[in-house]
Amino acid sequence: MFKSAIVILLFLPSLTISTFEGARIELRHIDAKGNFTKKELIHRGIERTKRRLTRYHPKTSPLIVPLYFYDTEYVMDLKIGTPPLEISGIADTGSDLIWTQCANCKKCFTQPTKKYNPSKSRSFSQLPCNSAFCTGLNGPPKTCCFYNFTYGSAIIQGTIGTETFTVGSPNAVKKQNIVFGCTTKTTFLDTTVDFSNSTGLIGLGRGPYSLITQLREKKFSYCVNADVSTTSPLFLGSSAKLKGNGIKSTPFNTILKDDIHYQLNLEGISLGDTLLPIPSGVFPLNTDGSSGFVIDSGSSYSAIISYAYDVIKDAVKSVVNLSMVSNSDFDLCFSITASSPPPHLPDMTFHLSGADLVLPQDNYMTLVDEVTYCLAMSNSSDGSILGNYQQKNMHFLYDLEKEVLSFEPAECDKL
Repeated sequence: MFKSAIVILLFLPSLTISTFEGARIELRHIDAKGNFTKKELIHRGIERTKRRLTRYHPKTSPLIVPLYFYDTEYVMDLKIGTPPLEISGIADTGSDLIWTQCANCKKCFTQPTKKYNPSKSRSFSQLPCNSAFCTGLNGPPKTCCFYNFTYGSAIIQGTIGTETFTVGSPNAVKKQNIVFGCTTKTTFLDTTVDFSNSTGLIGLGRGPYSLITQLREKKFSYCVNADVSTTSPLFLGSSAKLKGNGIKSTPFNTILKDDIHYQLNLEGISLGDTLLPIPSGVFPLNTDGSSGFVIDSGSSYSAIISYAYDVIKDAVKSVVNLSMVSNSDFDLCFSITASSPPPHLPDMTFHLSGADLVLPQDNYMTLVDEVTYCLAMSNSSDGSILGNYQQKNMHFLYDLEKEVLSFEPAECDKL
């Protein structure tokens, strides 16, 4: 299921990047500026999750990327060039390349800030045609460092170069020679797309083009706020640390060496004290890329492989003594009234290798409206995703040197 969607280069040139001292970046939820009702927010989140699932079912060549890059959850502000120009990139742990629209971009989407112009920047450099970063790009014949990526929503074309990026606040840090994509043409395949007031994308995955890889930092962390109207902190480098309040750790699954996603080993699921009857072979990642369990910053809700999802639904139904109702977004919903409010439910536990991720009731159930109470998950035909709703009020630390994910409960708005 979770095969890498972009060709990963085996040999990378040395980047002249100094030691990174750490930074904090505020992540804005893509719906924060919209005047949406709770029901509308849920619907938008579910639709993003469903569309993102298509990225994990690559049916075409590795250079055809079935990714709805606008269907992620958070936007982050960076500055590019000298003098620095602010850009707002969609942050995604499931993507690789950093790119932004450039001044000569054709048929491009409307963005909130001025388009970046490489000719106006003193720090822009064109990569040589023989650069390892340019090898394997899906550009036209006789072109140099030209990329042509097909996403689920658009065809993105442009050239690869290097620039100075300024990251973090309040003490911003400048990093030179960051490889990025200067997008010069976007061909839309879906006229209804919402690019969430962004200028492009900031890849935070495992690939060689991602911001995390290029900063040469081995740690980053984030904490997802339950309130989408407030920002959520992302910490890079030495700023990424947990406070020691019940820290748990689980290793990443790295059997697929070219996978840009962050795979975990999910061994089972419990509701309360009851281990659910899910066969042990349902969740493990296979060497052909099928199945698996990815922690994803860009998915609104968790998507669980169908067999296990059906078991979860049956378990929740068995402990909720309310009438079931239909809903257009979730499969399992209950009718609530003033005299029949949501009941108290046990925690749901995801048993990861060496650690239990405990989800309180509010992290797996949700009020859709005043009369509807639903299981806040969806099913998947192949593989599973841990989405943001299930990650809220938890501080997650990615240690890429030790290949370990650590986490602890946190009040994200107080970090």
